[in-house]
Amino acid sequence: MFKYRISVIVPIYNVEDYIENCLKSLVRQSINKDDLEVLLINDGSPDNSEAICREYADKYPFFKLYSKENEGLSRTRNFGIEHAQGKYFVFLDPDDELTNSSLRNLADFFDKHENEVDIVTYKIIPVYNGKQSEAIHFRYKYLLHEGIYDLNLPENVFITQTNVNICVKNKGKDNILFDTTENFRHEDQKYNIDVVREKMKIGYCTGAQYLYTKNPASITNTIFYSYYIFETTMAFWENLFASYPDEVPPYIQGACSGGPGAG
Repeated sequence: MFKYRISVIVPIYNVEDYIENCLKSLVRQSINKDDLEVLLINDGSPDNSEAICREYADKYPFFKLYSKENEGLSRTRNFGIEHAQGKYFVFLDPDDELTNSSLRNLADFFDKHENEVDIVTYKIIPVYNGKQSEAIHFRYKYLLHEGIYDLNLPENVFITQTNVNICVKNKGKDNILFDTTENFRHEDQKYNIDVVREKMKIGYCTGAQYLYTKNPASITNTIFYSYYIFETTMAFWENLFASYPDEVPPYIQGACSGGPGAG
């Protein structure tokens, strides 16, 4: 059914100063390259990003370059989901990197647990000026060992997966897509909740790391004042809570609150 073990979805826009480090980290992956496809999706970027990606796509057959008009991050990721031919897929922003054995270990982990979960998380580490930070997310106070975590258990309420350091089972036409509502700034959080809510379990793979570069030009650092996103934010939580007619699961409530230590 699937042509590859794993697909990597890389949305690209105005990252000519960062994209090559991202691509090099994918070249260094220890997974068999016949088992890998990397979808480089140029979202109408006006800089030199596409030319850099083309060099890699011409040199390495596992890179596939797509170019389309500018539609934004969520629609670009959705394009990747719809074109992914891997049994599993991961997201990698073009200014970030993966450690060398990440994809192999994620695929191996998922192969062992594919009937238990639809989503696997792995550690995300902020990188400032080329140096890894020790200020990691509070969820790692709860993710203490590799395995499957039942999100209905009270001790797992604050795992609160909100970022795209995830590996997702490819369900083809039944795949969840990112919300494309204008001015909606919780697309990653909503996507994670939508994927996890059927089984209410998440896997944690310790053999992979997502290196999150703090790029001041990144879309994830764009400032959206509450005034402009209030309505879409409130509609998201109201609709989500309303979808549980009896009781909202504690994990969902925890995701809304942000969990302990959240700013």
